[in-house]
Amino acid sequence: MRSRQELSMISEERVKELYHLAAFDEYENKKYHQAGEYTMWDYVGKEIVKSFFSGTIAFILLIVFWGLGDIDTITKWINRVDLTTFVPKLIVAYAGFMIVYLLITALIYCARYAKGYRKMKAYGNHLKRARRLLREEK
Repeated sequence: MRSRQELSMISEERVKELYHLAAFDEYENKKYHQAGEYTMWDYVGKEIVKSFFSGTIAFILLIVFWGLGDIDTITKWINRVDLTTFVPKLIVAYAGFMIVYLLITALIYCARYAKGYRKMKAYGNHLKRARRLLREEK
């Protein structure tokens, strides 16, 4: 049987584990919780879909601002443009832009998911240790 002093002492190791859990909940849980909710390809796919729309808007804005920057050349160009050659070039430029943009998005979000997954795994390990220590104390 344990003495009264042993029962009233707080396990320093358990306190450390609980501190790690509390610190994660306070500062990092919101940032990394999606790594625990989604599979990697669902998470990355969701971000690619969002990036498709933001990339399309960015491409349109690039074309508009480029046109506004050199308005004299654009007005001369409009009078002599051949749409049968311009539209395919514009589509190829858009496709190239989007491929690069979405590839960068996929790489960034794969790295973010991996980091979040590691953090969530560490959180789970701290939780298991804290539970084990609590069972040992009882």
